[in-house]
Amino acid sequence: MSDTPLYAVNPKEAWFWVPRTIIMVLSLAGNGAVAYVIIRTFRLHTASNAYILSLTVADLSVTVVFGPFEMACTLLRGTVCNWWVAKLFYDMTVKASIMNLCALTFDRYLSVVHPLAYPTLVSPFRVKLVITLAWLIGIFSPVPGFVCVVLHKYQGYKALQTAFLFFFEFLPSFFLVMMFVRMAMVVKRQRRSVQQQSHTLQFNHKHGAILPAHPRRYKNKPTLHVVGLLVFIFNLCFMASIYKGVMNYVFFREVSFHLVAATRILYHLNSCANWVVYAFMKTDIKVELRRLVGLQTERDLPWPAPVSEGTKRKRDLVP
Repeated sequence: MSDTPLYAVNPKEAWFWVPRTIIMVLSLAGNGAVAYVIIRTFRLHTASNAYILSLTVADLSVTVVFGPFEMACTLLRGTVCNWWVAKLFYDMTVKASIMNLCALTFDRYLSVVHPLAYPTLVSPFRVKLVITLAWLIGIFSPVPGFVCVVLHKYQGYKALQTAFLFFFEFLPSFFLVMMFVRMAMVVKRQRRSVQQQSHTLQFNHKHGAILPAHPRRYKNKPTLHVVGLLVFIFNLCFMASIYKGVMNYVFFREVSFHLVAATRILYHLNSCANWVVYAFMKTDIKVELRRLVGLQTERDLPWPAPVSEGTKRKRDLVP
């Protein structure tokens, strides 16, 4: 046990940096493509996609912006970089990503659990305010701990890190799971209601009633799947990180070299994996990505083709 917090540096070996480089390239391609189609496609300028855009930018800052800097610091170990400064910027990017994921999940929670109030709750101003707060909290939350390290106030650092890990890693994990469970319960109740209505219509049809041409379909299931996958990936990637953070920065004890490497890879894997969920499970983004790579034409779109940029009127985000 040490009297000072322990920052474990990254390994130099190829087995660590090869997967990290692959993750960085995939994140640049995937998150970059998602951000591009949201920005350029007027039809995607919605509240939920604004949260997705903000999260993709945060994920890019983790994998693509900070990743090369971290690699340079590792390979030039002890000659250029201060690892505590590197940790400060690393925590800023990772926590901004966490806060944006929480904002996105809460938006989807409101849309499923409070569908009638959702249009009034989610105004353009509130969307921008929530996204701004997510970034500000993520960026400034690691600063007090860094100041304690610079001033050698290690007992204060220990107390701050205890609160930091609780509020910015454990608590988000807990609330993301709770929101998903609550959404799943609402979705199950809605599905049961739809099934009961379907049985009633079928019974009435047998007695001469006319069935509607387009029976009511269940719409919240895709949202539940998207949120469920995002929450699962987040918790999978961050559970080991919480343990490592407690041991290194609260108890000032070393952890396994391989655990350090695993947590650093999982941090980046979380930021790389999020875009896959949007690309395959969110219909509007999936369609635009298919158009981007030439797998779908405007004639195949499930909605009218967008008007040209010159004829669009400018507007704020809409729910």
